Amino acid sequence: MIIAGSRPHTWALSVCPVIIAGLSAYLDRDHCGQLPRAIFYEDLVLLGLAVLVALSLQICANFVNDYLDGVRGVDTSRAADAPQRLNALPCGAHISYSCAWITAIIGIIAGCAAVWISQDYWLLGVGAVCVAAAWGYSSFLSARGFGELLAFVFFGPVLVFSVSVMLTERIGAYGIAASIQCGLVSALVMLINNMRDRVSDKKVHKNTIVVRWGIDKTVQGAHLCVFIVWAVNLMYALSVYHIMGTQLISDLGVLYLLTAAAVITVSWKALRCVRIAVYEQHYYRGAFIFMNQLMLALAVNYLLMFILLMAS
Repeated sequence: MIIAGSRPHTWALSVCPVIIAGLSAYLDRDHCGQLPRAIFYEDLVLLGLAVLVALSLQICANFVNDYLDGVRGVDTSRAADAPQRLNALPCGAHISYSCAWITAIIGIIAGCAAVWISQDYWLLGVGAVCVAAAWGYSSFLSARGFGELLAFVFFGPVLVFSVSVMLTERIGAYGIAASIQCGLVSALVMLINNMRDRVSDKKVHKNTIVVRWGIDKTVQGAHLCVFIVWAVNLMYALSVYHIMGTQLISDLGVLYLLTAAAVITVSWKALRCVRIAVYEQHYYRGAFIFMNQLMLALAVNYLLMFILLMAS
């Protein structure tokens, strides 16, 4: 139950953006005419610590959210087929609270280690803001409809830009585009989660964006987010073709194009599940699985694009 409470099916949403941020940072350095330095051991350690920070803060926010939902009585109003929370256990609230503290401490230690290695002390300020945002999301902001905005900002621009500056001391076009894609996918997962819980949230006056907008406008918003992700991917494909020309039609180039197509296919399947889930709740599980696969597909797509452009 503790593992389930950490939402392992959403871990890719915090791990993959860090990997994408690192790859886009080196692409931006090369695009600006500076040959990328070799990815030293220190860079890999910093990326690993960044992954640990992002993952621990995400898990911490999930545990705090579960704890506060139990306190507010949200879990008592959930449908019978809704995922079981830790609050269903006899000491569930205490376990959620303890797990939140443990994961927060892990994230703080990893963040301090990254600052000590990189000597980028400004990251301490970013970390403090992230912790405050995680607390604010769980305690009152998610209940006021700001959950999706926070997911976009902190798993998009904040995460990607911080990693980019830490590794290469710059933010470029690839980093900006990557932050938009990562942020939108994270916001979409939050949106789908709130769509699933909209009935119980409304009963306890938890005014998420779904409760405020209504289900029809929310589904339209989800489609818009996916279309923007597609547009960025198309821009990348055109950029790679402009640089490589006919060299793109190689084994690795074809694989890159296939992963780009996979991004479109998986995200469309996620949208299909969302549309059906409005009437059949069990389809939300499929939507979450496809969104997780979407982030993984994006990470692979960035990796192949990085290899192609560095070899060209």
